Amino acid sequence: MTLIGLELWLEHSTLPGREFRLTGYRLIQHRLSNTLQEPLPITVIDISDLEPEPIPGTESRATPRPELQRILKIVAEYSPAAIAVDIDFSPDEKGWVDPVHDPQFFEECLTLKSPRDRRIPVYLGVNRAQIQKPEFWLGNERYEPLAASMSIPREAQKMITGLVVPGSPKPLIGLASGLANAYRGQRPTPLWARLGESLGLLESLSAANLEGVQAQEFLVDYSPRVLLNKEKIPYREMPSLEAEQLRERLFRKMVIIGAADLDKTMDVFSVMNEPVTGPIIIACAAYTLAQSTPLYELTTGGYILINLTLSAVAFLLIGGIWYSNPGKKVAVERVRILSTLLVAAAVVMIGVTLVRHTRVAWDGFLIVLVALALHRRFESLVAWLRAALPKAIGVG
Repeated sequence: MTLIGLELWLEHSTLPGREFRLTGYRLIQHRLSNTLQEPLPITVIDISDLEPEPIPGTESRATPRPELQRILKIVAEYSPAAIAVDIDFSPDEKGWVDPVHDPQFFEECLTLKSPRDRRIPVYLGVNRAQIQKPEFWLGNERYEPLAASMSIPREAQKMITGLVVPGSPKPLIGLASGLANAYRGQRPTPLWARLGESLGLLESLSAANLEGVQAQEFLVDYSPRVLLNKEKIPYREMPSLEAEQLRERLFRKMVIIGAADLDKTMDVFSVMNEPVTGPIIIACAAYTLAQSTPLYELTTGGYILINLTLSAVAFLLIGGIWYSNPGKKVAVERVRILSTLLVAAAVVMIGVTLVRHTRVAWDGFLIVLVALALHRRFESLVAWLRAALPKAIGVG
């Protein structure tokens, strides 16, 4: 129990603990990459070459709305599930960034339809005004259904599903959440996940610590990031692609439009110490939410339960040997080594394979291995304290 307490402290409150968790996180992501299934339900359209242009009468520059409108119309011809645009469309202190074209573009997004007259959900990025009330997100309450937060946490291991600002009547969803909701609708939660959540052992969302703002975050599955980068469509190539190619990449899929070229955008974040652009991160987040089961994390109760279970394995093993050989001398060191190896093997198996079959990410399993390695030294320390403490206080 003392080791479990020390392990939890090390894991959550120290730099070495965070490094061990990061290593565990990388191993989990590698495992997820090995189970990636194609084709992906999401496509990235890269507009890195679409340079911002000066806005007449202002000193501002903005991505040309008419060109974005043309891209949306091309995509809509192939009936995507939903479209997200990873650009900040929220007004600045003077109002709409492009006062002439923004309202027209927003109206086009509200009424965008497929060839079969099905409305296509469109989500536009909001950053500057995301902690304000809905009427300020896109400069007019009419355009509130289009608004979605484009925020990405600095470490980018997790993504925000939405923001609730005090005094605001509605939450601002994230771009990834909007795409996934439109793609899958209401997703039933598996029975084992409902049980784990009700017992406080699992969580698919965790509360983010944002000052004055309520937010929830979820762990991102980055297994498709390499494939998304490889298969992204540069927007200038869209007119030259055959209709069948575009249909294969866009039909009933989530589509995100944004600057996804590392060499041509400043919208870059570190993911496992690798640079990844914002649209690719949002695409991975949408992919995570769109799966039949999202990624789950262990709560503190879940961590303790796993540790106690592994300890129980060792106790039962040693107890079984002890009671099956009454009165006989037991090779203690051999039993110790065997039980340690068995528990270590169980830790690795659970830590690496659990995520594949249940999508439960246990990124602290490496710290358990460290605790196992230190167990003998800790036992020696306890034995020394048991002998030294009574003498120090004059007992015995």
